[in-house]
Amino acid sequence: MGEVERAGEAEVLGTLAQQINEEHRAAFKAMVDTLNHAVVAGALLLEAKKLVKHGEWGAWLEENFEGSDRTTRDYMRLARRRGEIEEAKRQGSAILSISGALQYLGQKPRPLGWHNISSHPEGQRQPLSEEQRREISAEVEREHRESLAKSRIWEQANNATKKGDPDPAPPLDMPAEEWRNTLALVEETRVRDAGYLMRGVTNHLSRWLDPDKFRPDEAGKALARMEGGEDLIAALSNRVAWLTRVVEEAEQRLDADPMQDRE
Repeated sequence: MGEVERAGEAEVLGTLAQQINEEHRAAFKAMVDTLNHAVVAGALLLEAKKLVKHGEWGAWLEENFEGSDRTTRDYMRLARRRGEIEEAKRQGSAILSISGALQYLGQKPRPLGWHNISSHPEGQRQPLSEEQRREISAEVEREHRESLAKSRIWEQANNATKKGDPDPAPPLDMPAEEWRNTLALVEETRVRDAGYLMRGVTNHLSRWLDPDKFRPDEAGKALARMEGGEDLIAALSNRVAWLTRVVEEAEQRLDADPMQDRE
């Protein structure tokens, strides 16, 4: 593979890394929301099964539920054992997805209690009470709101960092120290993503822009003759100005701390 191809790959990889991190953050949020919705759906399915006549559950699902039999069983299982999932989260287990929660439950013995058929002589599950159903819905709604709040806080911190605001105001009711930690994390994430971009840019420039190959007047004449030359000139001027500031910033930081950590 030639140097030109490697330079192009490095630039593409830098862009891909930035996009990957953005999608990763979105996927993380989506997994949390998906599990919460599955638990609520399971609780509602349990309530519906209580009301459906004996022997008619399968027919009712086929007519009214868009999911498969396997999905039905999974949702109901999550709802019955929701307490164990929440306890695992509190203890630090990384249960974020439906499959992760089901895998965790599969490694544990079924607990005895109201949600276990074998604990009832009649072989019937005790249905959720209205209070229990309200508690489950309220808890899941609370978790959903918290997830949305965290997403908005991250977006607010990212926008403030992007603008270079030296002292952005924290969101309402957020402790100052927690806000500072969030800003620091966002800043570090942005610097890391910028590093991927700059590696691609520097590799590309060092291999494609050889100042000894063409005189500036030759390259300028060629640029002026190109279709849409005015727009290209404006775009290049903007990027050259940005790169000039980047180089100045890097030089100042190196002068201030020549031994700073490298990545």
